[in-house]
Amino acid sequence: MLPKTKSRFILILLLAFPYYSVYSGNGPGLPSSGLPVTGDSDYFGIGIYANIWYVFEQAENGKIQPLTGDAAVDEASGFSLNKARFYLEGRLGGLDGRIAAKLEGGTPALLDCYLGYTFISDFLRVSAGQMKIPSTYEVEQGDMERDFASMSGLSTVITDWSLCRSVSSVSPFTNTNAYQRDIGFAVNGTSPVFNYLLMLGNGFGANNGIGGNEKKGTVFANAIGDYFYGVRLSCDAVHLFGFVDSFVTSLVPGGHFNYNIHNNILYNDGNTVLDIRRASWSLDLRMELMDRIRFTGMYGQGTVDDDFDNNGETDYSYQGWEAKVMANIITGILETGFRYDGYRYENSIFGGYEILHNFTVGVNYFPVPNLKITGNYKWKLLGGELNGDIDDNIFVISVQGSWEFKF
Repeated sequence: MLPKTKSRFILILLLAFPYYSVYSGNGPGLPSSGLPVTGDSDYFGIGIYANIWYVFEQAENGKIQPLTGDAAVDEASGFSLNKARFYLEGRLGGLDGRIAAKLEGGTPALLDCYLGYTFISDFLRVSAGQMKIPSTYEVEQGDMERDFASMSGLSTVITDWSLCRSVSSVSPFTNTNAYQRDIGFAVNGTSPVFNYLLMLGNGFGANNGIGGNEKKGTVFANAIGDYFYGVRLSCDAVHLFGFVDSFVTSLVPGGHFNYNIHNNILYNDGNTVLDIRRASWSLDLRMELMDRIRFTGMYGQGTVDDDFDNNGETDYSYQGWEAKVMANIITGILETGFRYDGYRYENSIFGGYEILHNFTVGVNYFPVPNLKITGNYKWKLLGGELNGDIDDNIFVISVQGSWEFKF
């Protein structure tokens, strides 16, 4: 787990924010974290979202055909359906709900499935079901909101490690994809200055339930109190401190803290007994100048302390960081930017570490509303004790579109 003093410091820092706030904005037609767009109008909506990639990447592999001896090509180029989504959502009075599914990859999977009720205007809303967990600012954003074709290294993996993915090859949760979501209860609210999201969940990721004899789930037995606990908080410092002027148009600090504890759970095979002990946190600062230039900084880390091999060591520890600048060239039409992000992990099972550095330049073009074309060039530098030095560059063209029909 994280050192106790550091965990307590982060938790105290986050809980120092008042328990009312504004939930961050959503991408067109895509509520950002399983929480609906705030508003008073009743509606029913049907939406689709698609993201198509063209990729050219260096892919040095050293493989050959066994009979001819021909070397495998050392590049990857072609098209992929990166994401395809379908969703239904609606609002009636204080009641709202959403069902969303992923269609890419050939096997559909349920993403969001929840009902929520707003009790006090936008200050207090309670929801139950499957939804995104509190995490980094980038995870909470909608797909169309993100500045680059892919998320930073930390944001890409932090939800899987915060939930149940295991580094052990014999664990039933090896390579589990949580889809950034979990099943449970959440409380969130809105105000002109602050936002908050609190969640209590199973801790095993999307579509993984706890059943016992009544209804068989992914986990058969789990003790009371052994759950996933998460919080995400942020505030608009410009309005909070009255620094409203024409130069600093937005200043938003934020962060999250997650804790996932399960002792001696029984897997649904009726034989495997294991522990899950996870913690993660992140802090971020986003600033916008003159409605033209956006700066972002983020740092986070976490641990996987399941001790599946019973050696008394932390199985997996990781940390990541990001520095990003985006410039609005033509308002609502064209923007460009640069991002540096790094990710470092240590794996005690395999006895080593790796560190990844990414440098990305990109352009976003919005020809019409709800259509976004992104071009990115990424330099990747990977080194360490496990996989050796890798220097692969990637060029990506991403075309995203979302359409929502409201009734």
